[in-house]
Amino acid sequence: MTELPEEVELNLGCVSLRLIASSGSFGFRRTRPIPWRGAKGIILCYDCQNATSFWNSLKWFQEIQRYSDYDCRIVIVETKNDADNRTVLQDAGKLLADLIGVPFFFHLLQIRCYGEGVL
Repeated sequence: MTELPEEVELNLGCVSLRLIASSGSFGFRRTRPIPWRGAKGIILCYDCQNATSFWNSLKWFQEIQRYSDYDCRIVIVETKNDADNRTVLQDAGKLLADLIGVPFFFHLLQIRCYGEGVL
């Protein structure tokens, strides 16, 4: 688990941002309830070139629902959306997001993010 403390400047002022890159590691599972507590928003990402990553995002969503605060906002982000060798169907992420009732975004390799709504 990699923790990246950052501060982000928004229109509302400076906001503390705590990024946790778990990469789905098994060591992270031992501490799974801890990072979700107090989180105001979670960005759940999957790699469209990796079907296991996509299916694991549903498992991660269930973990987040179980351990996070009730008012925690969640979004799903599909990464590498413009890759030629995708294994996850083009509309699968949007369908998953609609199914679980969260916003969907996709991320292009050119470092841009597209979608509707905000955290």
